[in-house]
Amino acid sequence: MVSVSASVAWWARTEPDRLALVYGATRLNYGQLQQRVERAAALLSQQGVQAGDVVALLMKNSAAYLELSLAISHLGAVFLPVNYRLGKEEVAYIASHGAIRDVLLSGGDPLLLADETLDWVLTRLRRIPHVEIIRIGTKVPAVLPQRVTHKLVRMLRQHHPLMMSLHFTHPDECTPETH
Repeated sequence: MVSVSASVAWWARTEPDRLALVYGATRLNYGQLQQRVERAAALLSQQGVQAGDVVALLMKNSAAYLELSLAISHLGAVFLPVNYRLGKEEVAYIASHGAIRDVLLSGGDPLLLADETLDWVLTRLRRIPHVEIIRIGTKVPAVLPQRVTHKLVRMLRQHHPLMMSLHFTHPDECTPETH
């Protein structure tokens, strides 16, 4: 069976300049998309994701969502989409499926949630014995560093180990406080 990520890789080799993705202002050809998929796959691999792992991905639809889902597939891992408004049903699903060991909270930026809401999500995920890795993908420290308060940091520390991927697209998006 040919995976979607293998199909993207084939198009990247065959017609790298052909348009592959249009999402809002983002336009990527197959060559660009494949480069992003390979970069994301390398980062996931460095974090221990490997073939056969189930990676739950919690984020809104976006170009990054597609890139991460393809990167997960590229590694031979299983991509499990989870509703970005993670509620009791989604937490119950993750809890009842022991193969899920890695959960990524991203898209719609999790650090824009109220501290209490984010704490609720992290607390429930941390209680699931087979969930070994919880990651947060965020742009907030780059574009709204004031959001990273002592209260938020204290709350996040309660959920150790917790990985955070900081998304910086371009130096111009950083506020003066970030520098």
